[in-house]
Amino acid sequence: MTIKTILVPVSSGTISRSPLELAFAAAAKFQAHLDVLHVRPDPRNMIPYVGEGMSGALIEEVMGAADREAGERAAAVHGLFNEYITARGVRLTTVPQTGAGVTASWIEDAGRDDEAVVRYGRLTDLIVVNRPLKEAEVPTTTVFEAALFETGQPLLVAPPEPVADFGQNIMIAWNGSLEATGAVSSAIPFLIQAKKVSILSATAWGEGMLSVEGVAHRLSWHGVRVDVKTIGDPDRPVGEIVLAEAASRGADMIVMGAYTQSRLRQMILGGVTRHVLSNATVPLLMSH
Repeated sequence: MTIKTILVPVSSGTISRSPLELAFAAAAKFQAHLDVLHVRPDPRNMIPYVGEGMSGALIEEVMGAADREAGERAAAVHGLFNEYITARGVRLTTVPQTGAGVTASWIEDAGRDDEAVVRYGRLTDLIVVNRPLKEAEVPTTTVFEAALFETGQPLLVAPPEPVADFGQNIMIAWNGSLEATGAVSSAIPFLIQAKKVSILSATAWGEGMLSVEGVAHRLSWHGVRVDVKTIGDPDRPVGEIVLAEAASRGADMIVMGAYTQSRLRQMILGGVTRHVLSNATVPLLMSH
């Protein structure tokens, strides 16, 4: 069980540095191949939004400006990609090569980011994405949600600031859900390489409390030794506790299921996933 292909969607030079840094670090762990995907928006898709009441010449002008902006953004992020592969001596290829170490390829597509991420994401072992950022110059929420809900693959979510090293001290947030089960299964290649692994559970998580020792036993078959900690009924939101526990343990990666409650419920009432996504400063390995 290992990871050999990694997809990382990149949109602009400003917000792509953190996921690129994380993706190259993950590729180095497994001597994996990295597909870097940039999707240029198709200006023709803007016509339904800008065409009404506008002359043909003005529509052409708007579309031309959008196309030039998209070209500049693509050039900037491609330059960032070249900077990374040059600094790391990474070989460019599109086919498997025995003993080649970390390899990479640049993929440029056109259309909608979310549709492209689904199309390519279903054909890879791991997807590295930005967490949803409100202040981003290009949409990140749609890409994150498409990757999480529509690819069937695990996500490695980059924190706002780039990290060059991670996965030495991993904490699993275990609540017994199907999503948490998938996250743990996907994380096994990382857990095997980690120096320290711990599991956090809580009585409020019901099934998680009952099965946490079973998770530790399962991981022992992979040679992974874990420390288990359970907490009583929390007097703080669980999301806050997850991040506080990770910080107190010096964890540099958190493994957890995503949206074990519905997204609507989390939007209205808040939730663990939403809080951790918004506030984590370390990479998150998530599955839904």
